[in-house]
Amino acid sequence: MSAEETTLSTPSKVTTVSGSAQPKLTMPHGWSRLFLAGVEVAFSSWAIVLMLVSGTYALQADNRWLSNVAWTTVLGYATQMWSAALFGGLNLPSGVMTLLPSGATLLILLQSQLALKLRKQCQMGALIFFPLGFVLSTLVIGATAGVPSLLQVCLGAGLVSFVAIVWRALSQIRAYRREQDRTLGMVGDERRKDPVLNWICNLPRDIFRGLEMGYQLLLALVAFTLVFAVVVLAVSWPRLTLVTQMLGGSGTENILLILLQLMFFPVLLAWAAAWTSGAGVYLGVGAWQSTATANLVTVPAIPVLAVFPSQTPGFWPFLWPVFFAFGIYGAWRSRRTLAQLWRVLLVSGVFFALVLALWLWTSSGSLGDGYWQQVGPRFLVAFPIIWLETWGTYALTRLIFSTTVVSWARDKRIKLSTRLRAVPVGDEPATAPVSETNEPA
Repeated sequence: MSAEETTLSTPSKVTTVSGSAQPKLTMPHGWSRLFLAGVEVAFSSWAIVLMLVSGTYALQADNRWLSNVAWTTVLGYATQMWSAALFGGLNLPSGVMTLLPSGATLLILLQSQLALKLRKQCQMGALIFFPLGFVLSTLVIGATAGVPSLLQVCLGAGLVSFVAIVWRALSQIRAYRREQDRTLGMVGDERRKDPVLNWICNLPRDIFRGLEMGYQLLLALVAFTLVFAVVVLAVSWPRLTLVTQMLGGSGTENILLILLQLMFFPVLLAWAAAWTSGAGVYLGVGAWQSTATANLVTVPAIPVLAVFPSQTPGFWPFLWPVFFAFGIYGAWRSRRTLAQLWRVLLVSGVFFALVLALWLWTSSGSLGDGYWQQVGPRFLVAFPIIWLETWGTYALTRLIFSTTVVSWARDKRIKLSTRLRAVPVGDEPATAPVSETNEPA
């Protein structure tokens, strides 16, 4: 027996205690369930797209353009459409479409949130296994179906699944912090056995306040663009109907066309934000649209793009007044000093910039070759303009109306008023006597 071990003898058993304990590697609780959740989301989303495309083909089986299309081609095309939602692109007769159908990507993200929420008892450290299962399943589906850009699809699947777990982690942290604030000091005040979650929740509160502020700014931007898009659709409905009639489709084909356009709904909201900010958006090569220019050359590739004006509107960008009003409301609702605001605004600005950059980056691309090779906003131009008009305007308004600046301005006004009252008033100048003369009768 070595010197590092000690033997304890009893009449019934012998126990050997080692002097150097071996480290034990433990996996976070629920890692296998989250790995299978990634596999489930990948295959179920692919099956949903496959079902929709197959149903569409069955409804249009009597179409003469589809008479020579076999079911095997339909299945391959459905897989390509599914991979297009994962940044894989889509091969069209007119070229390759690289514009992301972010509506389909958003549906995959919502499906991921549902799958992760059903496994909410798993530890936060186990979330990293969800992208692993999702990417491996994507690799299997893509290799089996013969997706052309398999590496690009796998990278896109990694990005989408990473956004899904970040979304879930932020939601979980927000709910856990609210639960802790509500039950603080009560009998049920017990923390979960999740070291990663507890470590994150012990970070400074200004970080979470900044994340909450950035989240509210994103909601305000999406709400504004949504209201603006609805108003523009209502005003431009005759033009939209005319372009749809020019395509000469049947009732079923028009319904399918509307569903197809809904797949680009987040893209259209990003274009509306770029247009209202003055940054502008391309509807094709040379077709630059903004509040100051209108260069619509031909009929849009998507009928809903007919809502863009064919003539220069003749008004200035109006995105910043919305966030100026939102900043005044925020300053009235939550009064804070400059020392409290700058950390919160810094975190909110970084969070808002990251989400805005991802949104605008995925809203540019192509719808084919030739004229449709360039659609969407110019990222390097639209991103700083929208960020400054939204977060910049809001942050500047909050700083101006902070309690520190308001108190300083009030003190300056009081001092100035006191000095003006202390200024001696000189004697009034003597007025010349008015001589009264009797007018002759």
